[in-house]
Amino acid sequence: MRPLPDRSPPPGKPTDGVARLNSDGTANKAPVETPQPTASSAPAKPTQSMRHAVQLGDALWSGLGTYARRELEGMATDASSELGGRAAAAHEMAVWHLYRNDVDEADRWRGLLDDDVLEHAVVATLIDQRCGRVEEARARLEQWINRRPDDPHLKLHLANIRNHEAGPGPAGFELFNDVLAAEGAALVVSPEPGAGPLGLTVEQSQLLDRPDGPLVTVIMPAFNAESTIGPALDSLLAQTHRRLQVIVVDDSSIDDTAAIAQAAAAADDRIVVLSQDRNCGAYAARNVGLERAEGAYVTVHDADDWAHPERIERQVRDLEDFPTVPANVTDWVRADADLVFQPHGRHPYKIVGKSTASLMVRRELFGVVGPWDHHMRGAADFEMLRRLQTRFGAVHHLSKNLPLAVSLRTPSSLTGSSATGIQSLWLVNGARRQYLERFVAWNRDDSFPASLPFDARHHARPFPVPALLLGGPTDTMVDVVVTADFTSGSPSVLVALDDACSAQRDGRSVALFHQPNSLEALQHDLDERVVEALRKGRLRLLSAGETVRCVELRHHGGGVPGGALEGGPEVIADREVR
Repeated sequence: MRPLPDRSPPPGKPTDGVARLNSDGTANKAPVETPQPTASSAPAKPTQSMRHAVQLGDALWSGLGTYARRELEGMATDASSELGGRAAAAHEMAVWHLYRNDVDEADRWRGLLDDDVLEHAVVATLIDQRCGRVEEARARLEQWINRRPDDPHLKLHLANIRNHEAGPGPAGFELFNDVLAAEGAALVVSPEPGAGPLGLTVEQSQLLDRPDGPLVTVIMPAFNAESTIGPALDSLLAQTHRRLQVIVVDDSSIDDTAAIAQAAAAADDRIVVLSQDRNCGAYAARNVGLERAEGAYVTVHDADDWAHPERIERQVRDLEDFPTVPANVTDWVRADADLVFQPHGRHPYKIVGKSTASLMVRRELFGVVGPWDHHMRGAADFEMLRRLQTRFGAVHHLSKNLPLAVSLRTPSSLTGSSATGIQSLWLVNGARRQYLERFVAWNRDDSFPASLPFDARHHARPFPVPALLLGGPTDTMVDVVVTADFTSGSPSVLVALDDACSAQRDGRSVALFHQPNSLEALQHDLDERVVEALRKGRLRLLSAGETVRCVELRHHGGGVPGGALEGGPEVIADREVR
C-alpha cells in the first residue's frame, strides 16, 4: 500500500432551513390569514431574523431554554415582524416540543409552519400523524415526493405513515426497497409482522457471493444481547464478501449471549468468541477484538443491528479502488421493533444518516493512530474517525442515502434521557459535547501527530474527558465549585480561573461550572488556559447530569441569559459567594 498522506480536511458546518408562517401561534386562537407561497416558490434566502431564530434554537437545545423559549415565542407571535423570522422561530419551537413528546404544545405551532418549505412540511406531517390527522399527513408527504421523487427521507417518512395506517407490512416496506433500488442495492424481502429489523432478509437470487478477496475482520461487542445476537450474526454470515473473521467479544453478559455466540461459532468457523471477566464497555471490548484481528481491513457491527448483505463488499471495493484512502463509512437507519424508522431528534426531516459505527479501517493504521479510546462509555466512534481523518485525510462516505444497516432502537434507547445519551451532545455542558470539543481541539494542536499512537490503556490522555463518559459517579463531592463563562474572550474567565487555581493550591478540590453569558458565547471555545488546567488534572469540568455537593459555590460574572441553565449539573452548596 502506498504511504497515506498526513493532512486534515477543512471543517464544515450544516445549515438549517427557515421559512414563512400562516397564523399567530397562540393556543386556542383563530389563525391569522397570511399570504401563502405557491408550489414554485424558490427557497427564501436567510434573513437576519431567520439566522437569529436558528441561533436561539441552538440556545434552546444547549440549555438556555428559559431565555430562548421566551424570545422564540415572542418572535413567532409578533405580527409586525418579518415573516421568515417568525416562521423560523415557530419551527424551532415545534421541533423542540416534538422531541420531548409534548405533542399538544408542538401542535400549537403547527399552523405557523409553511408546507412549501421541506423541513417545515415534515415537522407538520409528524405533528398531524401523532394528532390523528393521518390523511392530511400522508397527502402532504405524497405531494412532496412528487416534487422530490429521489428523496430517501421523505419515502421513509411515508413508509411510517403507511405502517401507521395498515400495520407493518408490504405497503410501507416497498418504500424502503425504493431507497435501496435507487442506489443499485439488492432488495429486501418484506419481513413477517413482528420480525423487526433483525428479521430482514434478501432474496438470494439477487446476490452473487465473492469468496475471494482480502480477509475482513468484523468485531462485535455484545452485552446481554441474547434476543438479538443470533440474527445480527446471521446478517454478517450472509455477506456477499465471504472472507470474514467475525470476533464476538462477550462483555461479561449475565444472559445466554455467550452460549448463542458459541453455538454460532461451532456451526461456522469464521466466528471467534472471546469473553471478558468483567464489563468494560463496547470500546474496550473492540480493543480486545482488535488484538486478535487478522484481516487486511477491520470494521465493527453491533449485536442488535442488521447488515445489508452487500455492506462489507461495497466497503472493501472502495478501499481496494482507492489505496490512499484510510477508511470509509456507510449510511444506516434506525428503526423500532415494528420497523418504524426513527428521525433525527434535532432535525426530524432526516432519517438516513452516516453511521460512524460502520467505520472500516486498514488494519495497519491502528499501529499509527492507536486503538479506540479504551475506557469511554460512549461517543468514541466519532473520535476514532476524526483521529484517522486528521492524520491521513478524508474518510470516504460511501453511497450517501443508501442505508446498508438497520439499527434496532428500543423504547429505552430512544429516549436519549441519560446523562451520556444523544442529548448530551447538544447541551452546553453535555458530556458528549465536552468530549467532542476537547478531542477536536487536540486534533488541531500542532503537537497532534507526535502524540500518536494514542492508547488510553498505557498513556495519559492528551485531552481532558468528562468523568461521566468514563463511567464515573453522577453524585460527587468537592470543596469548591467556581462558576463563570469560561469561553475565550469572556470578561470573567481570568478572574474565575485564578480563583479556582488559588483554591486548588490551598489543597481544596475544585470543579468548574461553565455558564455561557450570551448567545455569542455558545459559538466560542473554552479559553485555552482553562483547557490546559483541565488537561493537567488540576481542575475538572462539571457535566450535565451530575449532582455535586460542595462547601462553597463561587460565582463570577452575570450568569446565563434568563437566569437559569436547563440540563446543567445540579450544585448543592453549603454557602454561596458572589
